[in-house]
This record gives sequence, C-alpha cells and structure tokens, in this order.
Amino acid sequence: MAGFFTKEETQSDEFHKGKRIGCHRCTLYSESREVSVGNFKKGILNVFEYAEGGITKWLKSEEGRSVASIYDSFGVDIVEDCLNICAVACANAFKQITEKEIINCRKTVFKLVKERQPKLINVFGSVSMRSIIGSRFSGAVGEFAKWQGWVIPDQDFKCWVAFIWAPHHIKVSNSSAVDNIWKRDIRVALSHVDKAWLRDKKPNIEIIEDLSVLANIKSRLVSVDYETTGIKPHAPGHRVICASVADTPDHCFAFMMPTSKRGRIRFLNLMWSEHIQKMAHNLKFEEAWTVNRLRQPVRGWYWDSMLAAHILDNRPGVTGLKFQTYVNFGIVDYSSEISPYLQSEGKSANELNTINELVDTFGGREKLLRYCGNDTIYQYRLALKQMELMKYDDLPF
Repeated sequence: MAGFFTKEETQSDEFHKGKRIGCHRCTLYSESREVSVGNFKKGILNVFEYAEGGITKWLKSEEGRSVASIYDSFGVDIVEDCLNICAVACANAFKQITEKEIINCRKTVFKLVKERQPKLINVFGSVSMRSIIGSRFSGAVGEFAKWQGWVIPDQDFKCWVAFIWAPHHIKVSNSSAVDNIWKRDIRVALSHVDKAWLRDKKPNIEIIEDLSVLANIKSRLVSVDYETTGIKPHAPGHRVICASVADTPDHCFAFMMPTSKRGRIRFLNLMWSEHIQKMAHNLKFEEAWTVNRLRQPVRGWYWDSMLAAHILDNRPGVTGLKFQTYVNFGIVDYSSEISPYLQSEGKSANELNTINELVDTFGGREKLLRYCGNDTIYQYRLALKQMELMKYDDLPF
C-alpha cells in the first residue's frame, strides 16, 4: 500500500531558476517519508496538500475521515479504489510549504502520474493546484477559488483533473453552504471515473498568403482574431500584424495582414458582409482595430465568448480565452512562447509591444500565425459549447 523512493530516484538533474531541484535539495526531506497509500482499483489519484505524520495517519484523522465518508457515500473506498499522495510529501504543517518545496516535490508527483496513468486526479487545495498546473499553465494561476469545481480533460495527463477545496478549508469555513458545494464538487468529480476522457482534435491551421480563398468561405459563422502591436489602436505606429479566420471548429485560415487596402480587400469584404456572422473573444478588441487601423466598419457580429463566459461563471480570472481553453478542452498551454512578445514594457494600453521582434526571428512568423489560428479554433469550439449550455437559439437578447 505504501510506496517509497530511493536516494538515487529522488536526486535530480533538473534546475529551476538556476538551482538544482529534487528531494535532497529540500529542507523538509525525510528518507522515511510515506509517498503514497492505496490500491488504486478505480484509477483515482487524490492529491492532498500535506499530511501531518504521513498520509496513512492523516486518512485516520478527522479531515481524512470526512473525505473518506463522502467518497463512501458515492460508492468509492478511499483506500481500495484510490491512490492517495501529498503535493509536498514531507511537510507536517502548512506554514512549512513555500513555492520551493512545491517545485522540489513536483517531479515525484508527475512521475507517479506518468507511471500509474490515473483516470481521474482529484486536486485538493491550493498547494496541490500549484503542484499540478503551476509549471504547465501559461496564464496566471491565481487563487484556488477560480479553479474550484472545474473537471478538466487534461491533454497532457490524458485523464480528468478536478479541483476541490482542501478539507481544512471546509472545516475553517464552518458553513453548511460551503460544505454542500464541497460535497457536490466531489460527487461531480467522482462521476467522471466512468466517463470517457475527451481527446482534443488537433486544429487544422492553414497558413495562406493569397487572401482570395476568403471569398469562397461557405460557412455562415466564422471566428476572427487579430495579433497587433498593442492593446489599443489609437496611438501612432500601431497596426494589425496578422489575423485568423476559422470557418469551422477544426479549420482556420491564418495570414499576415497585407499593408495595402487592395491586398486585404478580400478580408475587408468578409468583415463587411452581413451574410457571414462573426465571433470573437472580447470582440470589442477586433472591432476597434478594424475600424481604426483597417478603416473598415464590421457588420454581422454574432457572439462574444468572453461575455458568454461571464454569464456562465462570473468569478474573477476565469473568462480569459487561455483559461477557458484549458478548463473546457484540456489544452494547458499553446501561448507561453508567444505571450512575452505581446506585452509592452509600460503600463499604458497605447504602448507598442515587441511583436515585430518575434516576426523577425527564425520561424517567428509561423509561430505567431499558428498561435493566432489556435485562438480562433478554440474560440469557435468554446462558443458552440456555450451556446449549447445556454440553450441559445437566436433569442433577441
């Protein structure tokens, strides 16, 4: 039931911020630590934050028994059916845990996930959250509150990943409402053990130079995305660098924006057409840039997936496209290589970013176009899912 690693297995050749990481570099390391407990019959991996006295002892504590009792009410034995580990194996108190300890222990957690291939990973609390996604998610991880309740078809781990409040949070809150939400989240997470994991279909990003193909789009619904030199288009020197148009949830055209109006006329005609409805994530961005820099009004706006995300879940930090792409489709990162070039050094929204430096690098142009293409594909998929959830049928609101 319990598993232990040797000294050789815990040593590491990996580095974080120039320093070697691994168990033997951690001040909390104990050779007698208990790594895991459970027979894993149903393929459920529970990642708790820490366990005072070891995971076996913790499972017998008040907090451990509370989790076990809820699992049992849903037909799951926490020892027989699950494998139970801690994000920081050697910690005996929350105050001992810093980012350094999480990073040191992460390799062991990931190795176990790879070896055991769980069907479901239940991530309990903020420390476990930072362990599981802290090194993978391209956006701001933020507070645990924005992750609570999501059950994600993680494409890296190839299993469901659910985020659930840690038991000590429920105890401290002393609220029946919080307790009911906690039990609901556990029930929903455990129900995914018997659900087929959803493999994401790779987007078909067609990079084009001749924009005449845009005149032959058959779809009446497209997704549009721009990559630009900044946030707002009004200051001198700003321009649209590239764009993407997804005509289906699986296919898009990505292209560098021609510098002449004649060169981009096919695209401008598309944006002017009332017969082809347009979608975007935060469409006021594309609207402003089209009007101010491409000198072309837009007709036929149909869906803004950011506004829909606010309607479905208005928690802070959850409406960005990268976050929505991960929690809905399991794609944890397609932007980290590009994002630094889209940030300006100053705080003003009118400042220029360094996107042109990316375009000038070897392969930078294609990387940017594929990033832009991914945005339109996942916006399209997200919009369709939102319409289904909201039962949207061209209602007048």
